[in-house]
Amino acid sequence: MELTLGSRILVIGGTGLLGEPVARHLQADGYVVRIMTRRPDRAREMFHGPFEIVQGDVRDEYTLNRAIHGCQGVHINLRGGPSAKEFEEVEHQGIARVAKVCAEQEVQRLTYLSSIYVAPEHLDVPSIRAKFMAEQEIVASGVPYTILRTTWMMESLARFLNKKWAIMPGKQPQPVRWLAGDDFGRLVSLVFRSDEVIGKTLFVVGPEAYAKPEALKIYREIVHPKKQYVRLPLWMAQAASLVAGDANFRAHIQEMSFFEELGDQYGNPEETQELFGRATTTLQTWCDSQKGFA
Repeated sequence: MELTLGSRILVIGGTGLLGEPVARHLQADGYVVRIMTRRPDRAREMFHGPFEIVQGDVRDEYTLNRAIHGCQGVHINLRGGPSAKEFEEVEHQGIARVAKVCAEQEVQRLTYLSSIYVAPEHLDVPSIRAKFMAEQEIVASGVPYTILRTTWMMESLARFLNKKWAIMPGKQPQPVRWLAGDDFGRLVSLVFRSDEVIGKTLFVVGPEAYAKPEALKIYREIVHPKKQYVRLPLWMAQAASLVAGDANFRAHIQEMSFFEELGDQYGNPEETQELFGRATTTLQTWCDSQKGFA
């Protein structure tokens, strides 16, 4: 059912780059927003005013019960990893617990940030497999849900940076329609107010298509002009990730190897756009808004 304004919505992962705009849009639109986080101190630094902050972990059913108690809606915004084991524990098993507790507490609406790449043919990628399994758990839970499969988020461009370089692994020739976190946050709030999208999987894209190298160059030039852009062949990037001993960097390169020849052609965003309008934030506009945070 549609959630009326004033209802309480729990945002799981609200301190993340993509969870924060969801929490802020829900609160601005008139919902009572509760944020579950493993680090309440960080959440209190980020969110002031009427936000409720609770400590919790999707791997701990006791804290989930406490966090979800009294909520009419739940939004899940999680990223596991970097290892396959951690993707399984957080994004599959963790979300399965969330769905179970939501069913037990008769939560009225559940939304989930997934990926446009979720498909049976991509299950050899740990992050995609975890999301695929999480979606199955949500559907089977019986809780009224909407799954939001998004394209590449503009906020993810920061993952291509280190202290000195803006690094693009491989050629990555296929264009993708980059989506701003703020547009996604606005969409989630609208979804909670719509009965039409209960039980649906919606595809969400941004207004412009850029190949990843082109998008990274624009981001670097505007937000991080002192960093040098470099494109590495995939084999070199893979070797560098092993030498660096950084698990997050290694997982990032593995995913980029998978995405080398993929655009965001999976799924059709027309239904989403007909119901809620098109995303409007361009890459240039978003990059301009990030200048002061570099």
